[in-house]
Amino acid sequence: MPLIVDHDARRREVGAIAARLIATSGLEGVTVRDVARIAGFSTAVVSHYFDNKRALLLFVYRMALMDSVARVQRRRDTGAGLQKCLEALLPLDRNRRDRWKIWFTFWGMAMEDAAFLAEQQQRGREARRIRPV
Repeated sequence: MPLIVDHDARRREVGAIAARLIATSGLEGVTVRDVARIAGFSTAVVSHYFDNKRALLLFVYRMALMDSVARVQRRRDTGAGLQKCLEALLPLDRNRRDRWKIWFTFWGMAMEDAAFLAEQQQRGREARRIRPV
């Protein structure tokens, strides 16, 4: 019987591993080989989900930005005020500190790469649409 794989979950798993590597070692610390090794996959499996390292990095950036917007939105949806919503973004725990490291890592790329800039702009538009309760 063939193995049933949740491809979206697998992509997120690979992306999360790459995000951890970026947060600890920067972009230079991320290789498809290392991501595959940590995930327990071959590089062919990682390449199945991402055409190249750039595609993987863009996915990680998107995940980090979308996670941040979602954090603020969840707080807003529970009736939190502006201060609590903004606290959702502050680097007050490891996960949020890692997100900041990822943002900073990619800001330079967003100035040079149209796809990264478009991602940054899209998430900015989404964040600006969040209205206080």
